[in-house]
Amino acid sequence: MRSYQLKSNNIKLLQAIEITYYTSIHLFIYLSIARR
Repeated sequence: MRSYQLKSNNIKLLQAIEITYYTSIHLFIYLSIARR
């Protein structure tokens, strides 16, 4: 039970990191386009 809980927390953490990563990439692209 405990290992399952840990696994589920790790998956949530990975999803959060993934979302942050893609958001920052899109923000960077948007800013570089807007600067032209």
